Amino acid sequence: GASTLAQYRQELLQLLTDVVMNPAFSQKELDRKKLQTIASLAKLVDNPTFYADLLMDKQIYGEHPYARYSLGTAKSVRAMSRTKVIRNYFEKVRPNNAILAVYGQIDSDFKASVQQAFGQWQKGTQQLKRMAEPTELGPKDLQLISHSGLQQAQIRFGALGIRRNDPDFLKLRLANLILGGGFVSRLNSRVRDDLGLTYSISSQFDAKKDRGTFEISTFTRNDKVAETIKNTEEIFKQFVTQGVTDSELASAKAVLTGQFPMAIETTDRLAYNLMLLRLYGVSDSYLKNFFDDVNAITVEQVNAAIHKHFSVENLKAVVYADQYKVGRQLKSLGAFQTQRAQ
Repeated sequence: GASTLAQYRQELLQLLTDVVMNPAFSQKELDRKKLQTIASLAKLVDNPTFYADLLMDKQIYGEHPYARYSLGTAKSVRAMSRTKVIRNYFEKVRPNNAILAVYGQIDSDFKASVQQAFGQWQKGTQQLKRMAEPTELGPKDLQLISHSGLQQAQIRFGALGIRRNDPDFLKLRLANLILGGGFVSRLNSRVRDDLGLTYSISSQFDAKKDRGTFEISTFTRNDKVAETIKNTEEIFKQFVTQGVTDSELASAKAVLTGQFPMAIETTDRLAYNLMLLRLYGVSDSYLKNFFDDVNAITVEQVNAAIHKHFSVENLKAVVYADQYKVGRQLKSLGAFQTQRAQ
């Protein structure tokens, strides 16, 4: 992506098409980037919040590609040659695998310039392959990933979620706001405000082209890990079994519709969202009819979606902490597995 003042748009178009169609991938730049990436990977365990998120993805997806960190591993980065990078780029980064969004001060002349410039970009013969559908791995023991010296415990709960084009997407956005997606959510009100176990707890869906994740994220003092897990699981179980109320749904609708204008208030945000809808196979009517569609959702529909897509049995849990500070507590919760952070 690139942006510039309207008066320089032709120059920018020339530069961008050159970057896309004729990338250099100099050995010097590749070597520098590899060293930076390997250094970043070595520091992951020292970023507890982010590292715990990666651990949760592995628990949910197992061997599926979504379980892998996009930067790869130190081993895979070291093995990456310039020849492999070039081959991968020119095989897969082609117009038949791409979506182009252009926004801003556009007239018929500039539109023709864009079409002419990118019209020279040759199609490839290789389509992007569909990944295997992620499958629910079933219940697992709580996983403790230990790293000595951690002063707090990161806690994650997670399960397979939905595709972005799932017809229940909006219903689950509302449900998630009630559970943990807003400041006055059930999780935040109980675990943070009432019990004082954390400064932050939230839930979120990450809907992807294939099934994404549903996760609950929080952290707490080492001596409060078991209490935090028990209360979070209790709230989630009540949410799944009893659903939401009319008043909760009304508040969630007000929040969701109130946030919506920010998604399309600028030309770049609107173009970005339209591009994403095409990527995920969702109609533009998602944006056009957003207010009507949200307000038409009933509490019965939300609760039906909760019962369909949430499962207490399949919820997995990961704790990233120092096992010598939290291990005894976790024994009170039942079986759990321990391994060292890598």
